[in-house]
Amino acid sequence: MKIPNFTPLVLSNLFSYSTSDPSDQAALLNAASSTDRLYAPEQAVKDLPSCDAPQIQSNLKDSTYDFLVVGAGAGGGPLASRLASEGYSTLVIEAGKDHVTFNTTIPLYLIQATEDPEISLDYYVNHYPKGSKYGDVKTWYPRSQGLGGCTIHNALINLIPHKWDFEQLQQTFNDENWSWEKMAKYYTRVENNLWLPSGFGQPIGHGYGGWLSTQLPPTSLLTDYPDQQLVDLVGAIRTGRQPVINEDYNDWRNDQAEGGSWITLTKQANGTRSSVRDRLMEVHNERPRLLKFAFESWATKVLTCKTSDNKIKAYGVEALQGEFLNPVANKFKGKGKGIERVKRWYAKKEVILSAGPFETPKLLMHSGIGDRDHLKKYDIKPLVHSPGVGQNLQDRVEETTVFTLKQPHVVFQNCTFGYNPATDPCLAEWFANGRKNLYAAGAALYAWSYKSSPELPYRDVWNFWGPAAFFGYFQGWVAKTLEYPNAFVNVILKAHTGSRGWVKLTGPDPQDVLEINKNEFVTEDSLKDLRIVRDGMKITRDWVNKTEQFNKHVDEMIWPDPKEVNTDAEYEDFIRKNQWGHHACCTAKMGKDGDETAVLDGQFRVRGVSNLRVVDLSIWPTIPGMFVATPMYMVSERAADVIIDDIV
Repeated sequence: MKIPNFTPLVLSNLFSYSTSDPSDQAALLNAASSTDRLYAPEQAVKDLPSCDAPQIQSNLKDSTYDFLVVGAGAGGGPLASRLASEGYSTLVIEAGKDHVTFNTTIPLYLIQATEDPEISLDYYVNHYPKGSKYGDVKTWYPRSQGLGGCTIHNALINLIPHKWDFEQLQQTFNDENWSWEKMAKYYTRVENNLWLPSGFGQPIGHGYGGWLSTQLPPTSLLTDYPDQQLVDLVGAIRTGRQPVINEDYNDWRNDQAEGGSWITLTKQANGTRSSVRDRLMEVHNERPRLLKFAFESWATKVLTCKTSDNKIKAYGVEALQGEFLNPVANKFKGKGKGIERVKRWYAKKEVILSAGPFETPKLLMHSGIGDRDHLKKYDIKPLVHSPGVGQNLQDRVEETTVFTLKQPHVVFQNCTFGYNPATDPCLAEWFANGRKNLYAAGAALYAWSYKSSPELPYRDVWNFWGPAAFFGYFQGWVAKTLEYPNAFVNVILKAHTGSRGWVKLTGPDPQDVLEINKNEFVTEDSLKDLRIVRDGMKITRDWVNKTEQFNKHVDEMIWPDPKEVNTDAEYEDFIRKNQWGHHACCTAKMGKDGDETAVLDGQFRVRGVSNLRVVDLSIWPTIPGMFVATPMYMVSERAADVIIDDIV
């Protein structure tokens, strides 16, 4: 996409941060009382431009945007769409482009999408404290840039959160609007259920007519591609545990129910992926003057000014424009390379950060909002001392068990996951057969979910199955998976985990990579997670060994290698070295007044700065549910209501 020729600004304005004399600044910082901890020293506020300055007033007057939303993913996309639908001019500032390709639209091409260089953000995440026995363990953490964010490459799994997740927020803020009863309406607003008649679905919480289409996995593959081996395997799994009501985890009656269920997928009626990108484009096409996009625009700073009463107010966003400017972009060219210009936009009403749990805290810190000592280390002038920025990082713990089978899956035959129907017979069939072959599937078929302890108010283990070999995320994992057309995988996912990690800067330049560390298996709560995953893997192994309908088709277990991993200690060592997660959250959490780690209040507002909010996975105090996309959609819709109510 060609970017309009805006007047360039001096790049040094973006990368150079002046500071007052260190001794003066320290004295001012130390003088701040606990009651005004969120506000900067007097000198820092004085150094800001006045919000009444003629240039700022002129910029705001000339701006065509009520709202600036940074990020087009699960948080920012639904929010921006709602704001524009309600008549507010909204600009979505997105580092990537609009990608409509096989990788982002064909469901099972999700495996290709994670390594697509056009959209891939290749973060690397440490799992354990530096200097510890496993301190060097680091995993590839693929994210996506582009219209729709990670919803254009995720596993399409649609799973509502637990009632407990919202009850905790209701109690924290003493606000019934966070109650499950209030929040459940947002799921019915979002969902467009395509598999259950509305007469059955509406009374149990399903929605019809929303922007997110949902379907069951394509079980017709079991009959369309006759394969007794696959029929036996799926049948064994399906009867391996008592099913929940309707085999549907999204039936509100199953909130705490343990048992089996099909895994519902976010798919359009035509068989393609349903994502936030579709919602954004729907609203943009309906209201092109109200919802606009600034592509290839990587936000690096929130613009702030001082009000007449010496408070801090956000009034705009500064961004670098050009391709692949994030240092973790797969096609990143290097620091300072590819930057075409610096661009500023101005918001008449509010700036909303939805850049995700890694980039949102980074953007806050580069804007002077964060732990003051951490900011000063990199010569960034602290504006708001908010020590919770970048802290509280949470994620799942996941690990797989992989079995090879005696025969390859019939449904996989001739499937190369290629891009030319002339050379990939399955792709040709995909188009000729109404998009109903293997490529219509998602990452898994069926799941068991249970509580690791009976007194828990939620299920915390998700044990799910699929006909593939998956060894975790690493660059090159797709090629490794495709080496095994005769495999079956079980994934143990531990939800509601106990670890608390961090996201930190490593330098003053926005193009310096982040330090991301999950700090796992340090506390007793997080060591419980390790043991629960260990026990889950052993349950899977033992169930397969004793279940004739499944085991008769198994050739061998190849991951972990049973010749090397058998005892509890060996399993724990294996998990420590190989586990991963892909639901990072909670790095700019909401919290009640008096919680100094709370970056936001219960209305998504950044404490200490007016006209600035965060709406993305950063906002959660604790990681929600089993999968985070659907909970985020619900919260994004609520955020829209909150914002609109505030400004009316």
